[in-house]
Amino acid sequence: MTEQVAMPNPELFFRSDGTLKPQVPADRMPVDEGQLHLLVPNGIGDFAWVYAKYKNLIDDGKDITFWFNDDDTKRVKPYADMLGVKYDFCTVDNRDLLLAPGELSREDVDEGGIFYVHANRHLESGNKLVDWMPWLPMQNPAPSIGEWKYKNNRITVHMCMKSYVEGNWPVKVWARKLKEIEEKFGPVCVVGALWDTAFANQVFQHYSPAHRALDYDLGDSLYEIVTGRAHIGLDSGLTILAKYLGVPALQAFPDWLWNPVGTSVHPNGTHMPGTYDMDFHPLSENTHVADLMDDVCPWLEKVLK
Repeated sequence: MTEQVAMPNPELFFRSDGTLKPQVPADRMPVDEGQLHLLVPNGIGDFAWVYAKYKNLIDDGKDITFWFNDDDTKRVKPYADMLGVKYDFCTVDNRDLLLAPGELSREDVDEGGIFYVHANRHLESGNKLVDWMPWLPMQNPAPSIGEWKYKNNRITVHMCMKSYVEGNWPVKVWARKLKEIEEKFGPVCVVGALWDTAFANQVFQHYSPAHRALDYDLGDSLYEIVTGRAHIGLDSGLTILAKYLGVPALQAFPDWLWNPVGTSVHPNGTHMPGTYDMDFHPLSENTHVADLMDDVCPWLEKVLK
């Protein structure tokens, strides 16, 4: 155990008082042949940003295992499975993870080791993903489900949960907006994970859209999105991947992730929106959650004209 913890980043293993942290299983993280073990956030978007850079190293044959927090395996596991990456689970304190610098040097990668890795703080400071670890090229982190090519006339909508970040729109407001979209532009398909269904069912008590794709496997949800005409959603894994898959998408950001300064420079702004400097649809746009209901129909008019 002593040899395993003699890493360049002892804060992974030791508390400030010098006692050993039990949660990082160093005995399952061999580094003797330059392996990289990367402790990363569990969110689909959070991991997509990491994978966008580290995919190059994997393609070059670097032995990389991604480690996710074992108290929240539902979100990221199906995405990691679709990517075909090596991953495992351990108990990680996300506060520790996101307080760490999150960025590795060439030397770190060459030597191998166990590291906290994330792009979140870099992006939250208004920077673009391409400038995070700039010595690594950026690749599209979309899973291999195919590019956007709509085969039906549906508009997919991801409303997320009632408790979304700083608060979601009321159920009756969502119901009125779904009704308006269907009356003006065609059928809606509401997509979402298991934890999104309770809020969606409350909305459906006031208006039931033409189609529902709730609690689907991630691949099936993404298929609904890439075969539709356009996607509308709060900032979430499904909407992030929709953009990376080239779907025209309107993405609504909460206040703490919204940086409108970049919107005049780049169609997808800076900060978290700056993560899409690659193969996204030219009509994709961002908005603030507070402005979403006002922006939906004008945006759809541009996309679907």
